[in-house]
Amino acid sequence: RCSRDWSSDVCSSDLPVGKHHLASHHPPASGSTLPEALLLGGGPNYYHWIADYLPRLMACEALGYTGPILVGRNLSTVQIETIARVGIDAARLVPLPDAPVRVDRLLVPSVATRLTIMHPAAIEWLRGKVLVRPAASIWRRVYVSRGKATQRRIVNEPDLIRALLSHGFELAELETMTFDQQVELFGSASIVVGPHGAG
Repeated sequence: RCSRDWSSDVCSSDLPVGKHHLASHHPPASGSTLPEALLLGGGPNYYHWIADYLPRLMACEALGYTGPILVGRNLSTVQIETIARVGIDAARLVPLPDAPVRVDRLLVPSVATRLTIMHPAAIEWLRGKVLVRPAASIWRRVYVSRGKATQRRIVNEPDLIRALLSHGFELAELETMTFDQQVELFGSASIVVGPHGAG
């Protein structure tokens, strides 16, 4: 669902933010009014970005909406890459300032998840936008390491990695990869091993 008639004041302090500024984008002036906008928001957690935020952009296609999209002021490089991957021009992104900005018609798409389970339509939409199947039928075995994470690390990970490498697995550290590289990796994987978490 998506409301087209909610007149509202919104600001970035209402939304969780990531780490990197949208350097080439400027927030609207405090106290200004936008005639229409779609609220996307954005938080630093990778899973929630992919599952909760990004599928909201389905509303742009469903409504034929081509106007500005309100986002958290500090979206990461990967988040901006994912927005481009689903076909949204970065020029449409409007980072929210700390002070409220009035929007005459604010579009607020529903979240497409329930208790961490994505709606099938959201999954198919994302697959259709980002997934590229490998031309060759060579399927990779991938181990996703959380060695650089601050929590949920495997205590004896070096032993595990040695065992997996002996079975044809390759090591993936997702924080060192672009979104496109991650899509290519998982699109060509037949087996993925990793601890709980978003990589």
